[in-house]
Formats: sequence, C-alpha cells, structure tokens
Amino acid sequence: LIPYRRLSSDIGVGDFISRRLGRQVAERLVDPVLGGLHAGDINRLSLRATVPELAAVADARGSVILSQRARKSGPPMSFVTWAGGLTTLVERLWSDTDIEVRTSARVSSVTVMPDGRYCLEIADGSVIEVDAVVLAVPATVAAGLLRPLSVNAANLLGRVRFASVATVVVAYPGAAMRHI
Repeated sequence: LIPYRRLSSDIGVGDFISRRLGRQVAERLVDPVLGGLHAGDINRLSLRATVPELAAVADARGSVILSQRARKSGPPMSFVTWAGGLTTLVERLWSDTDIEVRTSARVSSVTVMPDGRYCLEIADGSVIEVDAVVLAVPATVAAGLLRPLSVNAANLLGRVRFASVATVVVAYPGAAMRHI
C-alpha cells in the first residue's frame, strides 16, 4: 500500500510506476515500451502528457491495478496502426493535395528571397523556390540549416535532447510459443 499523495503538478512516469509497481517493472517493462515509443527517459517523461489515464487514477486516490481490472468498456490498451502501416497516412495526405512533395532530396541550404519565399539548394546542385518549408529532420540538422537565418533558433535547436530509436517487431506462430 502506498500513502495517497495527490499529484500537485506532474511527475515522471518512471517515478510514478516505480513507487506503485516497483523499479523492475519501470526498468524492464515501461522503459523499453514507453521510453522507446517516446524516445526519452521515463524519469523525465511527463505522466500527465504521456499517460493521462494513470494521472487521473492517482488524482482519484485510486489503485492502478484495480482501475485496470474494473475497466469494462473499450478495447484493452494496445498499440495500433493502419493496416498498411503509418505510410498509409502520409500517402493519403499526399494524394489529397496539389503540393509537390520531394523525398530523399537532401537540402544543403535555405535562404530567404526578397519576396519572402524560400530558396532551397539541393545536394545534387539543383535549386528550388518554394512558399514554405517543413524541416522534418533531426534538430541538429535543422539547426545547421537555420543558422544563417536565425542564430537564436539554431542555438535552441542545438540544445534539443533526443534519442535514436529502433523498433523491432517479431511474430511467432502461437504453436511455437507453447514450447518456451
């Protein structure tokens, strides 16, 4: 039993889980799943932002385990995606627009033209003029591209902490699992 402690603000997911279910559960179950999903340290991930359902249980003076047992409606907690994978979302967004999208085109510089549009220099030597730019790149790459335009933005991006994540999904026939 754990004495009730209302979450006055927020705590890390790791602290919350460790106090209620033990350090081993936090390290061996929650960290690989939630820490990997969010590419972060579970002790720094906000409970309210990443698992608001658990924060609500704590605020209601409830038990994490009993609240899951009492949950009768809705599907069990799980990870889901589109049948064709996350690419399905991107492909659908592309199909519903007349915007030109280029992938695998490494941009080596971004400059602002006098009319407010942007000039992108591509690594292959080509140049593209565009109305807007979306930098879907790691923060360090964005910092390098933005430094000539905004030293302040580049410095802020340079301080962003991130982790590389690799997710491996393995499927076994049910019969094979009986022998483990």
